[in-house]
Amino acid sequence: MSAMKYIGFLLALVFVLMHENNAENCTACWTTYNDTAKDCTAIKTYITCLYDASGCEKRQMMMENIDKKRKSLSSCDLTKTCECQVTFMKADVAADTKKCAARKAELGCLMMSMGVACDATKKHMDIVSASETAAKAVDKCALSDTCTCQVTRAKADMAKMCTALQTEISCVASKKNKGCGGHKGPDDIGDHARKQMDKLSSCTKTDTCKCEIVYSKADLGTKAKECTAAKAAKKCLEDLKTNSTAGCDGKTARANVIKIFAQPRINKYCVAGADSVSGLGFAVGLCVLLLQMVMWI
Repeated sequence: MSAMKYIGFLLALVFVLMHENNAENCTACWTTYNDTAKDCTAIKTYITCLYDASGCEKRQMMMENIDKKRKSLSSCDLTKTCECQVTFMKADVAADTKKCAARKAELGCLMMSMGVACDATKKHMDIVSASETAAKAVDKCALSDTCTCQVTRAKADMAKMCTALQTEISCVASKKNKGCGGHKGPDDIGDHARKQMDKLSSCTKTDTCKCEIVYSKADLGTKAKECTAAKAAKKCLEDLKTNSTAGCDGKTARANVIKIFAQPRINKYCVAGADSVSGLGFAVGLCVLLLQMVMWI
Protein backbone atom coordinates (compact mmCIF):
# COMPACT_ATOMS: atom_id res chain seq x y z
CA MET A 1 0.00 0.00 0.00
CA SER A 2 1.41 3.39 -1.00
CA ALA A 3 1.91 6.11 1.60
CA MET A 4 -0.94 8.23 0.21
CA LYS A 5 -3.38 5.30 0.15
CA TYR A 6 -2.35 4.34 3.70
CA ILE A 7 -2.93 7.89 4.93
CA GLY A 8 -6.31 7.94 3.15
CA PHE A 9 -7.29 4.66 4.82
CA LEU A 10 -6.29 5.98 8.26
CA LEU A 11 -8.29 9.18 7.76
CA ALA A 12 -11.37 7.17 6.76
CA LEU A 13 -10.90 4.90 9.78
CA VAL A 14 -10.61 7.92 12.08
CA PHE A 15 -13.83 9.25 10.50
CA VAL A 16 -15.63 6.00 11.33
CA LEU A 17 -14.25 5.86 14.90
CA MET A 18 -15.13 9.50 15.61
CA HIS A 19 -18.52 8.80 14.08
CA GLU A 20 -19.08 6.05 16.65
CA ASN A 21 -17.39 7.58 19.71
CA ASN A 22 -19.30 10.85 19.41
CA ALA A 23 -22.62 9.16 18.82
CA GLU A 24 -25.56 8.91 21.15
CA ASN A 25 -27.20 5.57 21.80
CA CYS A 26 -30.58 4.75 20.28
CA THR A 27 -32.51 5.40 23.48
CA ALA A 28 -31.18 8.95 23.61
CA CYS A 29 -32.12 9.41 19.94
CA TRP A 30 -35.68 8.30 20.67
CA THR A 31 -35.99 10.48 23.78
CA THR A 32 -34.90 13.57 21.85
CA TYR A 33 -37.27 12.81 18.97
CA ASN A 34 -40.20 12.02 21.27
CA ASP A 35 -39.94 15.49 22.84
CA THR A 36 -40.39 17.22 19.47
CA ALA A 37 -43.33 18.00 17.21
CA LYS A 38 -42.41 14.87 15.20
CA ASP A 39 -42.46 16.79 11.93
CA CYS A 40 -40.23 16.10 8.92
CA THR A 41 -37.29 18.02 10.33
CA ALA A 42 -37.46 16.07 13.59
CA ILE A 43 -37.74 12.78 11.70
CA LYS A 44 -34.63 13.54 9.65
CA THR A 45 -32.74 14.50 12.80
CA TYR A 46 -33.84 11.23 14.41
CA ILE A 47 -32.73 9.23 11.33
CA THR A 48 -29.32 10.88 11.45
CA CYS A 49 -29.03 10.17 15.16
CA LEU A 50 -29.89 6.49 14.64
CA TYR A 51 -27.35 6.17 11.83
CA ASP A 52 -24.64 7.64 14.07
CA ALA A 53 -25.70 5.74 17.19
CA SER A 54 -23.50 3.08 18.75
CA GLY A 55 -24.32 0.13 21.00
CA CYS A 56 -27.86 -0.17 19.74
CA GLU A 57 -29.50 -3.59 19.37
CA LYS A 58 -32.89 -2.26 18.25
CA ARG A 59 -31.66 0.17 15.61
CA GLN A 60 -32.96 -1.94 12.71
CA MET A 61 -36.52 -1.97 14.07
CA MET A 62 -36.37 1.71 15.09
CA MET A 63 -35.12 2.76 11.65
CA GLU A 64 -37.85 0.72 9.94
CA ASN A 65 -40.52 2.39 12.09
CA ILE A 66 -39.32 5.96 11.62
CA ASP A 67 -38.80 5.50 7.88
CA LYS A 68 -42.38 4.22 7.60
CA LYS A 69 -43.51 7.32 9.50
CA ARG A 70 -41.49 9.54 7.16
CA LYS A 71 -43.06 7.97 4.07
CA SER A 72 -46.53 8.60 5.48
CA LEU A 73 -45.92 12.36 5.34
CA SER A 74 -46.94 14.21 2.20
CA SER A 75 -43.52 15.73 1.57
CA CYS A 76 -40.53 14.43 3.49
CA ASP A 77 -37.99 13.20 0.94
CA LEU A 78 -34.43 12.15 1.65
CA THR A 79 -31.42 12.64 -0.57
CA LYS A 80 -30.44 9.56 -2.57
CA THR A 81 -27.33 9.25 -0.42
CA CYS A 82 -29.40 9.30 2.76
CA GLU A 83 -31.75 6.68 1.30
CA CYS A 84 -28.74 4.37 0.91
CA GLN A 85 -27.79 4.97 4.53
CA VAL A 86 -31.33 4.27 5.75
CA THR A 87 -31.56 1.06 3.70
CA PHE A 88 -28.36 -0.17 5.32
CA MET A 89 -29.67 0.59 8.79
CA LYS A 90 -32.86 -1.37 8.08
CA ALA A 91 -30.84 -4.45 7.10
CA ASP A 92 -30.21 -7.48 9.30
CA VAL A 93 -26.53 -7.29 10.28
CA ALA A 94 -26.56 -9.83 13.11
CA ALA A 95 -23.84 -11.96 11.50
CA ASP A 96 -20.68 -10.96 9.64
CA THR A 97 -21.94 -12.48 6.40
CA LYS A 98 -25.13 -10.42 6.61
CA LYS A 99 -23.23 -7.30 7.63
CA CYS A 100 -20.88 -7.75 4.67
CA ALA A 101 -23.80 -8.16 2.27
CA ALA A 102 -25.50 -5.07 3.72
CA ARG A 103 -22.34 -2.97 3.43
CA LYS A 104 -21.82 -4.06 -0.17
CA ALA A 105 -25.45 -3.24 -0.91
CA GLU A 106 -24.97 0.20 0.66
CA LEU A 107 -21.90 0.78 -1.51
CA GLY A 108 -23.80 -0.40 -4.58
CA CYS A 109 -26.57 2.06 -3.76
CA LEU A 110 -24.09 4.89 -3.18
CA MET A 111 -22.48 4.25 -6.56
CA MET A 112 -25.75 5.22 -8.24
CA SER A 113 -26.65 8.14 -5.97
CA MET A 114 -25.66 11.72 -5.28
CA GLY A 115 -26.42 14.33 -2.65
CA VAL A 116 -25.38 15.01 0.92
CA ALA A 117 -25.72 12.52 3.78
CA CYS A 118 -28.64 12.27 6.18
CA ASP A 119 -27.07 14.89 8.43
CA ALA A 120 -27.17 17.35 5.47
CA THR A 121 -23.50 18.14 6.15
CA LYS A 122 -21.28 15.25 5.14
CA LYS A 123 -20.58 14.95 1.42
CA HIS A 124 -21.42 11.90 -0.67
CA MET A 125 -17.71 11.11 -1.02
CA ASP A 126 -17.33 11.08 2.79
CA ILE A 127 -20.10 8.51 3.19
CA VAL A 128 -18.62 6.34 0.42
CA SER A 129 -15.22 6.43 2.10
CA ALA A 130 -16.70 5.58 5.51
CA SER A 131 -18.83 2.77 4.06
CA GLU A 132 -15.83 1.29 2.23
CA THR A 133 -13.78 1.34 5.43
CA ALA A 134 -16.62 -0.24 7.40
CA ALA A 135 -17.02 -2.99 4.78
CA LYS A 136 -13.33 -3.82 4.83
CA ALA A 137 -13.44 -4.01 8.62
CA VAL A 138 -15.92 -6.89 8.47
CA ASP A 139 -14.27 -10.31 8.61
CA LYS A 140 -13.81 -11.90 5.16
CA CYS A 141 -15.62 -9.05 3.39
CA ALA A 142 -13.61 -8.43 0.25
CA LEU A 143 -14.77 -5.97 -2.41
CA SER A 144 -14.57 -7.05 -6.05
CA ASP A 145 -12.05 -5.42 -8.37
CA THR A 146 -14.97 -3.87 -10.28
CA CYS A 147 -16.37 -2.42 -7.06
CA THR A 148 -12.96 -0.93 -6.30
CA CYS A 149 -13.10 0.90 -9.65
CA GLN A 150 -16.47 2.35 -8.66
CA VAL A 151 -15.41 3.36 -5.17
CA THR A 152 -12.32 5.15 -6.46
CA ARG A 153 -14.52 7.26 -8.72
CA ALA A 154 -17.13 7.91 -6.03
CA LYS A 155 -14.51 9.19 -3.57
CA ALA A 156 -13.31 11.82 -6.06
CA ASP A 157 -14.04 15.48 -5.51
CA MET A 158 -16.65 16.92 -7.88
CA ALA A 159 -14.05 19.31 -9.29
CA LYS A 160 -12.15 16.25 -10.55
CA MET A 161 -15.17 14.12 -11.47
CA CYS A 162 -14.59 14.18 -15.23
CA THR A 163 -11.15 12.61 -14.83
CA ALA A 164 -12.54 10.19 -12.23
CA LEU A 165 -15.26 9.03 -14.64
CA GLN A 166 -12.71 8.52 -17.41
CA THR A 167 -10.60 6.44 -15.03
CA GLU A 168 -13.62 4.39 -13.97
CA ILE A 169 -14.53 3.63 -17.62
CA SER A 170 -10.97 2.53 -18.30
CA CYS A 171 -10.80 0.53 -15.06
CA VAL A 172 -13.98 -1.53 -15.54
CA ALA A 173 -13.29 -2.23 -19.23
CA SER A 174 -10.95 -5.09 -18.33
CA LYS A 175 -13.00 -6.48 -15.44
CA LYS A 176 -15.36 -9.47 -15.34
CA ASN A 177 -16.83 -9.35 -11.82
CA LYS A 178 -20.02 -7.65 -10.67
CA GLY A 179 -19.84 -4.22 -9.05
CA CYS A 180 -20.39 -3.17 -5.43
CA GLY A 181 -24.04 -4.14 -5.14
CA GLY A 182 -23.48 -7.49 -6.82
CA HIS A 183 -26.01 -6.75 -9.57
CA LYS A 184 -24.41 -4.56 -12.24
CA GLY A 185 -21.65 -5.85 -14.48
CA PRO A 186 -18.67 -3.88 -15.87
CA ASP A 187 -20.51 -2.90 -19.08
CA ASP A 188 -23.48 -1.44 -17.19
CA ILE A 189 -21.15 0.42 -14.84
CA GLY A 190 -19.20 1.84 -17.75
CA ASP A 191 -22.42 2.96 -19.44
CA HIS A 192 -23.55 4.65 -16.22
CA ALA A 193 -20.24 6.54 -16.09
CA ARG A 194 -20.71 7.68 -19.70
CA LYS A 195 -24.18 8.99 -18.90
CA GLN A 196 -22.79 10.87 -15.91
CA MET A 197 -20.13 12.42 -18.14
CA ASP A 198 -22.85 13.53 -20.54
CA LYS A 199 -24.71 15.29 -17.71
CA LEU A 200 -21.64 17.26 -16.61
CA SER A 201 -21.30 20.42 -18.68
CA SER A 202 -17.76 20.80 -17.37
CA CYS A 203 -16.73 17.54 -19.09
CA THR A 204 -15.33 17.91 -22.59
CA LYS A 205 -16.73 15.06 -24.70
CA THR A 206 -14.82 14.14 -27.86
CA ASP A 207 -16.72 13.06 -30.98
CA THR A 208 -15.59 9.49 -30.29
CA CYS A 209 -16.91 9.68 -26.74
CA LYS A 210 -20.21 11.12 -27.97
CA CYS A 211 -20.68 7.99 -30.12
CA GLU A 212 -20.23 5.83 -27.02
CA ILE A 213 -22.79 7.97 -25.21
CA VAL A 214 -25.23 7.36 -28.10
CA TYR A 215 -25.35 3.74 -26.95
CA SER A 216 -25.28 4.40 -23.20
CA LYS A 217 -28.21 6.83 -23.33
CA ALA A 218 -30.37 4.67 -25.59
CA ASP A 219 -33.32 2.58 -24.48
CA LEU A 220 -31.65 -0.76 -23.69
CA GLY A 221 -34.73 -2.50 -22.34
CA THR A 222 -34.46 -5.51 -24.65
CA LYS A 223 -31.67 -7.25 -26.51
CA ALA A 224 -33.20 -6.09 -29.80
CA LYS A 225 -32.95 -2.48 -28.61
CA GLU A 226 -29.40 -3.08 -27.38
CA CYS A 227 -28.56 -4.44 -30.83
CA THR A 228 -30.02 -1.35 -32.52
CA ALA A 229 -28.14 0.98 -30.16
CA ALA A 230 -24.85 -0.89 -30.65
CA LYS A 231 -25.17 -0.67 -34.43
CA ALA A 232 -25.96 3.03 -34.17
CA ALA A 233 -22.86 3.58 -32.03
CA LYS A 234 -20.68 1.67 -34.50
CA LYS A 235 -22.02 3.67 -37.45
CA CYS A 236 -21.44 6.88 -35.52
CA LEU A 237 -17.82 5.85 -34.91
CA GLU A 238 -17.24 4.73 -38.49
CA ASP A 239 -18.63 7.99 -39.87
CA LEU A 240 -15.97 9.95 -37.99
CA LYS A 241 -13.24 8.44 -40.20
CA THR A 242 -10.49 9.70 -37.92
CA ASN A 243 -8.60 8.28 -34.99
CA SER A 244 -7.48 11.66 -33.70
CA THR A 245 -9.94 11.80 -30.80
CA ALA A 246 -9.94 9.40 -27.87
CA GLY A 247 -12.98 7.69 -26.39
CA CYS A 248 -14.69 8.40 -23.08
CA ASP A 249 -11.79 6.81 -21.19
CA GLY A 250 -9.55 9.60 -22.49
CA LYS A 251 -7.06 7.33 -24.20
CA THR A 252 -8.58 4.72 -26.55
CA ALA A 253 -8.53 5.67 -30.25
CA ARG A 254 -11.70 5.54 -32.36
CA ALA A 255 -10.72 2.36 -34.25
CA ASN A 256 -10.11 0.52 -30.99
CA VAL A 257 -13.34 1.83 -29.49
CA ILE A 258 -15.13 0.08 -32.36
CA LYS A 259 -13.25 -3.14 -31.56
CA ILE A 260 -13.64 -3.16 -27.77
CA PHE A 261 -16.91 -1.23 -27.29
CA ALA A 262 -19.30 -1.35 -30.26
CA GLN A 263 -18.48 -4.63 -31.99
CA PRO A 264 -18.58 -6.85 -28.86
CA ARG A 265 -22.05 -5.53 -28.10
CA ILE A 266 -23.19 -6.23 -31.65
CA ASN A 267 -21.79 -9.75 -31.36
CA LYS A 268 -23.60 -10.23 -28.06
CA TYR A 269 -27.01 -8.74 -28.82
CA CYS A 270 -27.47 -9.00 -32.59
CA VAL A 271 -27.67 -12.79 -32.88
CA ALA A 272 -30.78 -14.55 -34.15
CA GLY A 273 -33.28 -15.17 -31.37
CA ALA A 274 -31.17 -13.31 -28.78
CA ASP A 275 -34.26 -11.70 -27.31
CA SER A 276 -36.60 -14.66 -27.30
CA VAL A 277 -36.12 -17.79 -25.29
CA SER A 278 -39.85 -18.43 -25.68
CA GLY A 279 -39.45 -18.85 -29.44
CA LEU A 280 -36.91 -21.59 -28.87
CA GLY A 281 -39.14 -23.24 -26.31
CA PHE A 282 -42.06 -23.21 -28.74
CA ALA A 283 -39.93 -24.83 -31.46
CA VAL A 284 -38.74 -27.57 -29.10
CA GLY A 285 -42.27 -28.21 -27.91
CA LEU A 286 -43.53 -28.47 -31.48
CA CYS A 287 -40.82 -30.98 -32.35
CA VAL A 288 -41.75 -33.13 -29.34
CA LEU A 289 -45.43 -33.04 -30.36
CA LEU A 290 -44.64 -34.08 -33.94
CA LEU A 291 -42.43 -36.90 -32.67
CA GLN A 292 -45.30 -38.19 -30.52
CA MET A 293 -47.70 -38.05 -33.46
CA VAL A 294 -45.27 -40.10 -35.57
CA MET A 295 -45.01 -42.68 -32.79
CA TRP A 296 -48.80 -42.94 -32.57
CA ILE A 297 -49.03 -43.57 -36.31
